[in-house]
Amino acid sequence: MSLPETRQPIAVRPHLLPSAILTVITIPIIVLEALRWVQATGPVGSIDFYLFGPTGGNLLTGHWASVYSDPRNQAGPFELITYGSAYLLHIHTVVGWVIFFTVVSTILAFAAILVLSIVRGTAPRTPSWFLALAVCALVVVASYIPSAVFLGHPADIAIPLLWLVAGLLARGRFFVACGVVIALSAGWEVWGVLGAPVILLVTKPGLVRAALGGIAGLVVLFVPFIATGVFAMFRFNWPIESNSVFHALTPALTDFPWSLRLVQAVVAVGAGCAVALLTRASRYAIWLVPIAILAFRLSLDPVLAQYYWYAAAIVAIGLLAHLVQERRWILAFAAALAVAAFATPLANFIGAIVFAILTLAVAILVYVHRSRASLTV
Repeated sequence: MSLPETRQPIAVRPHLLPSAILTVITIPIIVLEALRWVQATGPVGSIDFYLFGPTGGNLLTGHWASVYSDPRNQAGPFELITYGSAYLLHIHTVVGWVIFFTVVSTILAFAAILVLSIVRGTAPRTPSWFLALAVCALVVVASYIPSAVFLGHPADIAIPLLWLVAGLLARGRFFVACGVVIALSAGWEVWGVLGAPVILLVTKPGLVRAALGGIAGLVVLFVPFIATGVFAMFRFNWPIESNSVFHALTPALTDFPWSLRLVQAVVAVGAGCAVALLTRASRYAIWLVPIAILAFRLSLDPVLAQYYWYAAAIVAIGLLAHLVQERRWILAFAAALAVAAFATPLANFIGAIVFAILTLAVAILVYVHRSRASLTV
């Protein structure tokens, strides 16, 4: 007779101080990155700011009927609040934008370092822990966070972090909280709901409780805007790039409507569920499930902008730090190569398909050798 699963504690306090110290150390890198972006393309940054800024301003000033009246607005309330704040503060100088990007990036950097360190679950007492955290801090901050903020899509950093938190909550059997956190990830961009398979990281998950928590979160986030009667988000169509999978399958198709987004979502969620069921006995499952979801989402995307890869990179960096901590150097080297590839021309549609296939292959290998794995996070 098997013993019932018990809640696993989630330690936060031991990680706060070293995470804060590493975040402070990386602030000069953030400032230099922000300055480089501003000088390279102008103070305002991404063209998305011209939409997210005024729209976020409408949200913050109570003009909710205008928030989703433009179908081009695919950002969630949290992303709009971020850039709406800059809009209402009338930031227009180089110095002002550098300060804004630095503040937002520093907050995200601290969140990333803290979450990725907690997921690894080891008390910060050994040199390998600090080495792993340093790898995590420097690569995340130097390569991805400032550019995600500048391009107008911090969601690609925030969403995978929230999925990891939801995975921890699932493993602790806090199912309602897990559902709420997944809903909060959709508050950055609606594709955050794809993180639902993390609930399967444990046996006998509380699916109903997680669903209720998630639905409640989504209602709070979006119903106020839907209730205005002007909610045009789902009318938007994306262009289909000539080298995408969908173009190869249907060459005559030029627009990618939300109906095809649902197809993409089904495939990504299905892959996440499969990997969760294959690997949940492994301590690496909490990384592999989000990576699988993101890999299959990328492989079926019609546009595949460069910043789409940042979400996968953040989780892969966490896995890299975990492997460094455990001194699994060959696997860590392979993970480092994957992270490096995300910022190169390899980050294209073919690369996304290869990434998805490799992720599924790793999940199968973990399943085959599951007797050697432990359930520790």
